[in-house]
Amino acid sequence: MKKILGGVTIVLILFAAPGYAQDLECDYMLSFEDLQLTETEIDDGYSIANFSEYGYYFDICGLFNGATSDVIYAELSDDFGFYWDIYGTIIWNPKGTSAYIQGSDLTEDFSTYLDGKIKWSRGLYSISATGGVNDGYSFILRYKSIRGYGYLDSWDLLKASGLDQIGRGKFQNLDKAKLLGLKAKSQRGNPGITE
Repeated sequence: MKKILGGVTIVLILFAAPGYAQDLECDYMLSFEDLQLTETEIDDGYSIANFSEYGYYFDICGLFNGATSDVIYAELSDDFGFYWDIYGTIIWNPKGTSAYIQGSDLTEDFSTYLDGKIKWSRGLYSISATGGVNDGYSFILRYKSIRGYGYLDSWDLLKASGLDQIGRGKFQNLDKAKLLGLKAKSQRGNPGITE
């Protein structure tokens, strides 16, 4: 009976797991679902609005970079599309149960940043962070609180099961060359790191 239940559980996990539109060569992926954002929007003329929203996804593509540090790319999205992204760093504690995350990105359209902490407990990851977006002109969106729970995706398992092409798309705006370039640059600065 235990074998049957175990088999059913694995099948359910596989069919519930999201897929990816492309092979990203991430060492791991963290996916946070139903994120809560508490925001302050400041517009030209100092018009201020405060609000909270649910239902966002925050996906992290991590590339191992050292003993406990990783180069990352992350995206905020929902069922309707992509909103903003960051490139940055996660530094884990030696047990892999807690990490600091920080990142930013600057484009002609938007400047974004994120600063926070990720924790692992009882099989789930949680994120608690602050961040922001601005258009470099007359609009600032300040995230006073970014909170949610997530899980670690196993890309190899999804690919082997044939489920890697279905489900919610992730990493829609990733510049893979930029991410791999950041990893290579950081490794040049750390002579003790080898591929």
